[in-house]
Amino acid sequence: MIDSDAVLITDDIKLKEGVLADSLLKPPRDGRSLTRVRAVSRAIAILRCFSPDQPFLTLGEIAKKAELDAGTTRRLLITLRDEGLIWQKYHKGLYCLSYRMLELTQSIPGRIALQDLIGASLLQLSKDSGMTVYLSIAGESEAICLARYLSEHAIDIRWWSEGRGMPFHCGAGPKILLAHFDEEQRQNYYASELVPMTPKSIVDPVRLKHEVKIIRKAGYAIGMDDVALGLSALGMPLCNENGDVLAAVSIAGLSPSFKDDERRRLHAILKQAIDNMAEHVCKIKTPISPGEINF
Repeated sequence: MIDSDAVLITDDIKLKEGVLADSLLKPPRDGRSLTRVRAVSRAIAILRCFSPDQPFLTLGEIAKKAELDAGTTRRLLITLRDEGLIWQKYHKGLYCLSYRMLELTQSIPGRIALQDLIGASLLQLSKDSGMTVYLSIAGESEAICLARYLSEHAIDIRWWSEGRGMPFHCGAGPKILLAHFDEEQRQNYYASELVPMTPKSIVDPVRLKHEVKIIRKAGYAIGMDDVALGLSALGMPLCNENGDVLAAVSIAGLSPSFKDDERRRLHAILKQAIDNMAEHVCKIKTPISPGEINF
């Protein structure tokens, strides 16, 4: 139950009470409902068979790796060869990627924002969880919100808008980022002035150190009523293949949704989303800036 002196949530929250019936009949705009072209998927599977360790492969090796029959594999290889993406060494029966593949890699944008790379996944997370989703990175002195996603039935939580900062000791996402600072950065932050956002905010350095220790061990953070009374959040780190934390992904809503069975349900949804996004960001290098990412 929200205290009488709590912030009047209805002044800052819009409850999405549903959508029009005809909008429910529209297919998702991200193409998830469309039938996949099997031949294209198979051709991509063939291209993925090659690696720096095995740049040359025989027809049989490719068929085995791609899990295709020899006839289908050969037809696709010949098509890819004629399109200039595969080179065939006739006298040895070997295939490899052609130099034309390099032309394609040169078309990759030199600059791309993290929120653009995983935006569809974050939007889907908001729909699956029914919560407001935040993507945040560590700024010099506070956590910065890169993006905010709202599902059709979520509560529009406006406490943290895009481009705005939030103290590292308040909220699930910011605390995730704090927990993955190096030791010197954490100690410096503990020694700084910790200003509360609500009476529930942790501003005692000893308590905050203990909270961070729990977060590092558990792999997730909970922020209960520490940004606004009556609102809570759950956050997890988004890492590259080296385990470096690129950003924090958090979901926020009314506090009762983050207790007991409902919290476990949201934890499972967020964990699955993080695992899916990890495939898209595995090669990204730190640090992350609001404008672009590095591969």
